[in-house]
This record gives sequence, C-alpha cells and structure tokens, in this order.
Amino acid sequence: MPPPKEHKRIWGLSRETFVAVMAGLAVFVIGLLATVLAVTLGSWGSSSTSSTVSTGVLSDSKLAALNWTDYSGVDHTAVAYQHKSNAIMISTRNSLTGIWTNVNVTESVMNATKSTGLDVLPGTPLAYATNKGLWNLYYLTSDNAVAELYSTNPLTGQWLMGEFGARTGAQAVAGSRLGAVWQSCQNCSNSLLVIWQKENGQVQLANYTNMAWELRDVIAESAPPGTGMAISAFTDSRGTGEFGTDTNSLRAYVADGSNLMENQNGPDTDFTWDLGNSAQPISSGLSVTPCPEVVSITYGENGWDNNLVTYLSADGDLVSNIWRGSAWDVQAPVLAGAPEGVDTFSSIATTQQMRTFALANGVIHEYTTTAANPFTWLWVGKVVTED
Repeated sequence: MPPPKEHKRIWGLSRETFVAVMAGLAVFVIGLLATVLAVTLGSWGSSSTSSTVSTGVLSDSKLAALNWTDYSGVDHTAVAYQHKSNAIMISTRNSLTGIWTNVNVTESVMNATKSTGLDVLPGTPLAYATNKGLWNLYYLTSDNAVAELYSTNPLTGQWLMGEFGARTGAQAVAGSRLGAVWQSCQNCSNSLLVIWQKENGQVQLANYTNMAWELRDVIAESAPPGTGMAISAFTDSRGTGEFGTDTNSLRAYVADGSNLMENQNGPDTDFTWDLGNSAQPISSGLSVTPCPEVVSITYGENGWDNNLVTYLSADGDLVSNIWRGSAWDVQAPVLAGAPEGVDTFSSIATTQQMRTFALANGVIHEYTTTAANPFTWLWVGKVVTED
C-alpha cells in the first residue's frame, strides 16, 4: 500500500490555511489603506464642503502664516490665529501626514512662566517669522504694547516670552498692524525685522542682529491709522547684480492715504529706505477707515525677484497686485473650487510657498496659486482649528 500523499505546505501551513490567512490579511490591508486615505483627504479639506462649520476661532481674529523645510526635507506649514478664549493658537501641518495639529501657545507660555494669564488684545494683529532656528511670534497687549513669544521647536509646543518689548519699548497706535521677517542669506546680517505703527503715524522698524534688539529706520513718516503693512525679503537687480540671487534687499508695503505704496531697502538704494515703483502707488482707491489688511510674497527663479501683494477691500474682497517687470498688474483673483458662499474674508495670511489662508465666518480656508498663473487661486481645504 503506497504511503499517503503529502500535501504541500507553505510557511509551515497547509495550502487551505495559508489561503485563508492571506485573504484575511488582504481585507485588513485594504481597510487600513481606505482609512488612511480618508483621514489624509479629510485633513486637506477635500471632503469638507460646509462654509459655516462651528469653530473656536475668535470672530475678529487676525491670521499669520509661514512655512519652512526641516533638515530632513519635510515641509511644514503653520497658521497662527486667536481662539475665542483669547488664547493665541498655532495649527501646524507637515508634508508627511497632511494632518493639522493645534498648539495652545498662550497655555504653553503660562505653564513655562507659572503665570495665571497672558495679556493679549482681543483681535490682536499677529506676525510670525522663522529662520529655522528660532520661531518668533508678535502680538499686541491690551494697552497696545508690541510683545514677543518665541520657540526653538514649535512642533513640541514649547513657547516662551521674548525680550522684544522690554528691549525696545515698542508702543503701537490703536489699530496698528504688525509685520515680521527673518532676512537670512550669504550677504545678509541674518537679522530679524519687525514693523509696527506708532501713535504719531510713523511705521517703525526694529532690528534683531547678533542677539541684540535695536530701533532702526522709520519706513513711512505718516500713514493712515491702522495702515496695512507687510515686509518681505527680496532680490535686487533681478538677481544679476553684485550680490547675485541673495535676498539682502527688503520690500515693505504701507498705505499713504488711499494709495498702497512700495518701500524698498537694499543694494539698489544703497541700503537706505526709499519709495519703490518710481514713487507711484501700486494700487489706488483703498479704504482708509478701516485700512485694508495687506500681505506679500516674494518669489522667483533667479532669487526672490518678483512680488505678489494682496489686500482685502472694505467689503472683504481679495485684490492681488503682481509686478510684471515694468508695471503692476492689479486684479481680483479667481477663487476656484471653494465652497459656495466663500468669497469674502475678514483676515488673510500668506506663506513663501504661495499659499494663502483666509478667514471667513470663523473658518480658515487654504488656497494655493502659482507664479505662472497668480490670479487663479485653487481652494485646498480648511485648516483644522481648536473647538
């Protein structure tokens, strides 16, 4: 009698058992992938369509935003806003997960200082800047003093009080906006620059270089109360001058009456402040009461040698201004793919990656655009904020 036929085994299992195990594993993997995909798409807003979702954002919150790439090549985007509890919050997303994570900056500072509160003006303007070693956030206190918070690792949620106010005594006029930028390049002083409006109407600049604060130039002698303001690093001479593509120039945008003016400082002006655009306004007919919020992006293929400047009209409409090499082109951007009814905003912020964050009815919406077509803004989704 021949011996019984031996069934083939796979990894020690009978064929039937192996097939059953692999089928179960396949179902599990498919389910896991579906869950991950749903979470990822949801975090980018692809599945969100409501324009009036309930959020914890303060109704008159202002926004600030920035992006950076860490030393492992991961991109990070951060949006600062004010919670309805009056706390300053930051929502951060990285390019690996696409998930927004919120940090209560006010709570972090209170824990670090063992204090019972942080004096923050409701509806304070916000300015946010980084050199990838320090992350600096500026706001106004209830008596309109300009104050600073900083972090050496914002992803861990650890924030501390800065020395800006104590070192400069910066006092802003009621309704002042804020601006900040780190200027880092080979031929730069690697400085942190902060601007605000003083009670006499001047737009003042302070400079942090070699670990010391100093009050520096007055950018504008007289601006309407609450003028919009933005400041960006820039490359002069289209990147072909003595300093090549270095961003050792600055562009600041401030109102002069109902005109939006460009102010410049760099090699082309012997590093003194002067009016740009041949002293002509880049946009006219702006509201004066209140002045519009202004944001700016510098970008380009040969250094940051071009500008996209955006402001909010009195009705909350977006108006963009782009330099075309010899003149400014002014248009209202086309908002593509946004939920119905999302077309006017109360605050805006931009990042160097040409992403704009706009607040509407307590919801922060994200848009992206390109240098090739800067007047078409594609809706990306909603920033996840603290309830």
